[in-house]
Amino acid sequence: MSVISTQPVLSESTPINDNTLNMVARIPTKQLLHVFEEGFFTKLQDKDLMRLAVLLAQKGYEEGGCAIGGVVRSNKTGLILGKGHNKHIQESRLYWHGETDAYNDAYNNGNPDFSEATAYTTLTPCSVCTALTFSHSFSRIVIGNRLGGVNQENEDLLRDKGVQVDILEDPLGVALYAQYAQEKPEQDTRDWQGQAGVVRAGLQGNDCGSC
Repeated sequence: MSVISTQPVLSESTPINDNTLNMVARIPTKQLLHVFEEGFFTKLQDKDLMRLAVLLAQKGYEEGGCAIGGVVRSNKTGLILGKGHNKHIQESRLYWHGETDAYNDAYNNGNPDFSEATAYTTLTPCSVCTALTFSHSFSRIVIGNRLGGVNQENEDLLRDKGVQVDILEDPLGVALYAQYAQEKPEQDTRDWQGQAGVVRAGLQGNDCGSC
């Protein structure tokens, strides 16, 4: 009788690159330790976690959604608690951002103490995600794209609430978001400003879609 191994397929020595991080992005969080040894995750640095968030944003973009991704990591164990990407378009929701998706993924995987976790997001959070971050007592957030300080007030508010805010721009993430925003300006604006923002900006019907 054959025995099915329950050992992880990829070891601690597995190289960290876009290929392996893309695997992490596409494997459900609950299944990660069935594929990777714990040591793979504990050796990840901030730049690797940000690249993972960018690859999640890429996944959202490929689905036709907004190019924003998020990751939650335990400060104690170094393991990934949750990850996700913006699903506002894909799931026809009024609001479902990359941070929201990652935080809910972590909650559904064991409701961790977020005061002992770090959030990674490819974009400075909107007002709602900002409130969600400090209200759940995250100790730290790492931001991959500030858009020239468009939401500087949200970064300041997080700091005022005791959250450590670090900026770690990822060139791939910056380029991806710029491409997305250029291709779909109406969708981009609607995602965080709603219909009123689209009207204010005069963007109704301005998405070029696949053009």
